[in-house]
Amino acid sequence: MTVRRTLAGLFLISLLVRLLTALPLRQPGYFDAYSYVNVARNLLHGQGLVENVIWNFLDNPAGIPRPSHLYWMPLSTFLAYAGMRLFGDSYRASQTFFVLLSSLLPPLSAWIAYRVWRNIRYAWIAGLLTLFSGFYFIYWVTPENWTPFALAVDISLLTLYAGLHTGRGRYFAAAGLAAGFAHLARADGILLLPVALLVIAAQPKTRNPKSKIQNLKSATILLGFYFVVMTPWFYRNWLVVGTPLPSAGTKTIFLRSYEDFFSYGLDLTWGSYLAWGIGPIVRSKLDAGLWNLIILAGALQFFLAPFAVIGWWRNRRHPLWRPFFLYGAALFAAMVLVFTFPSRRGSMLHSAAALIPFACAAVPGGIESAVAFIARRRHSWDAGEAQRFFGWGFVGLSVLISLFLYAQAIHKPWLGESLLPPWNQRSLVYQDVNAWLRTHDRAAGRLMVVDPPALHYFTGREAVVIPNNSVEAIRRAAQRYDVAYLVLEHDHVVPLNSLYQDPQSLAGFELRARFQDAKEQPVYLFRLKGVEH
Repeated sequence: MTVRRTLAGLFLISLLVRLLTALPLRQPGYFDAYSYVNVARNLLHGQGLVENVIWNFLDNPAGIPRPSHLYWMPLSTFLAYAGMRLFGDSYRASQTFFVLLSSLLPPLSAWIAYRVWRNIRYAWIAGLLTLFSGFYFIYWVTPENWTPFALAVDISLLTLYAGLHTGRGRYFAAAGLAAGFAHLARADGILLLPVALLVIAAQPKTRNPKSKIQNLKSATILLGFYFVVMTPWFYRNWLVVGTPLPSAGTKTIFLRSYEDFFSYGLDLTWGSYLAWGIGPIVRSKLDAGLWNLIILAGALQFFLAPFAVIGWWRNRRHPLWRPFFLYGAALFAAMVLVFTFPSRRGSMLHSAAALIPFACAAVPGGIESAVAFIARRRHSWDAGEAQRFFGWGFVGLSVLISLFLYAQAIHKPWLGESLLPPWNQRSLVYQDVNAWLRTHDRAAGRLMVVDPPALHYFTGREAVVIPNNSVEAIRRAAQRYDVAYLVLEHDHVVPLNSLYQDPQSLAGFELRARFQDAKEQPVYLFRLKGVEH
């Protein structure tokens, strides 16, 4: 089978699998995705790039509605909007481009594998491992940044390699465009720029002075096309907040725990961070390093990680890996040293999506080396047959793990107790809360809740996240943002533990109604006394 037929076949298989994965999902299902879809809806209905919730206090928000994407980047919202623009205001429509784009990742991994190993079977194994990628399997088709970020990063790295290999300017232009889209998908996409510039500068030196001019030209082309993508967004931010890059993201550098992320009125500065002390700072970095290594191994379903490492080591001198290795190192360093606490709670897992196609492309070569090593010591083994057996066997295992995790997410769990209800039942209790308010207090406006984007998605109400640093902070935030009601769920902030256990235990919180979530856990609606609306 030719390479082109392999890639086309993988794309068609991937598209079918992604469609079958997407169809059972009837709602965004979790915090980030609700947020992207909410803003896409605002765009669709002519309200612009605004959001109707406050989900963190990092930039000291003035009120609601407020400019969107001052923390997260907007590409996923644009893709969700494009789908809804074509097919109407529905979650299904918002998935359209995520289904299509995620179907490109398996053939991309197959192309990398063939380019490195020159083996069609390895290309198929790499592509199928990328298609059935464990934890990521359900998220590739959700309107979030998993797919657009991974695709943009990988295209940028591959076209950078092609530019270095051929010297043609169009590849550097493509690398710059893709780097721009990667940054437009996630803030850490900007790491592609120093990686690209370092790789270009590290080109083998020659005595020909034209080589230096060529390197400068290549870097200029790449940067220029990056700015073609990003300049409109920088200009928008300048108009909205007076700076090309909002400050909310940089505030996370000064977190002393992840809980600080959702605190109200907390002083997040270099001074407050350094006052923590050198010991805790160093320990936090070491802990983050260990956790991020575990996350990276988990992204490869753990059992594939050793074979990816062996494959990389075996063919480490292949020039295709160089931009990837440098980008992976830069990403790991940034997550551990700069975004220490967010990296442990989702940031690294999101960003590692871009590593999956490259890692899966390395796995077949790693399997071959590991089997050959064992076969030299076990003479009863037929190395070629064992390599085929383990290669396809690992594909089968990945399929089983991916389907199991998918089923766990959309149905009730069969092993252990899940913290989350089934996908399509999550946050539906907000509809019950909204119905009660429409009946008993039609003047009620904003709510304070643990998941503001989900509440707005299901009810259309404005919402503010519950601060997690103290009860007094909750009262001050409610007063400032004119919030009269608070929804208290099983997933709640630590300062409200006693209130959840005994709804009558805290002065100023008047219990008005009780509900049950999809897991039959109690949900309470409190009137905040002293806050007028």
